[in-house]
Amino acid sequence: MEQSKKYIPEEWIGKKYGHLTIVGYSKKKFDCICDCGNEKRAKPSFLFNGHIKTCGYSCPLHQEQYDRKSKERLYPIWRGMLARCYNPKADGYKIYGGRGITVCDEWRNDFWAFNKWGINSGYQEGLSIDRINGDGNYEPSNCRWATTQMQRDNQHDPYTFTPKPDSFKRHKAKQYEVFGETLTMQQIAERYGKSIPFIRYRLKLGMTLEEAITKPKYFKGEQ
Repeated sequence: MEQSKKYIPEEWIGKKYGHLTIVGYSKKKFDCICDCGNEKRAKPSFLFNGHIKTCGYSCPLHQEQYDRKSKERLYPIWRGMLARCYNPKADGYKIYGGRGITVCDEWRNDFWAFNKWGINSGYQEGLSIDRINGDGNYEPSNCRWATTQMQRDNQHDPYTFTPKPDSFKRHKAKQYEVFGETLTMQQIAERYGKSIPFIRYRLKLGMTLEEAITKPKYFKGEQ
């Protein structure tokens, strides 16, 4: 059978799709060179529709693309972690930073270090960061990704820590029902990538909790 004219190598060599540059064609696949230097064979349709953009999952360029996507979820978690530990005005500060809980320098000074740990340690949509030792700090050796039930089982009952300062009042965070789950406001903010002030502002506007975390930004003044 005569080779399809659209795949005649001379007409396609040098064209680039994503990070892959076509250098040849054989056995119904393009031979490509990735920007990272590795070789890759790919079906033409996969190149044209963007299904394949790099030489594979181990490609550092593929990891960069994944990092950008994961930032949509992990960045709010990282910011929330820092706020709880270092911002006296943040919800939850009293039971985190207020009693001496800190974030290790590696994570505090570099989001991408936290992002890399998050991916390599089993991050999945729907999980939240949890300290294994509730009196320990946020650091790789003391953190994991946990379900809501795992976190609930790992809570102080009631909080048994010695508060700092001495005037701190023990309390258990208020919980809310949302989409069939029982979560604290902090967990809701982390789960749905919204700030607590943003959620509370919408609640004051008369929205339900579900609307506050899912409805597009229509109101003037929303952040």
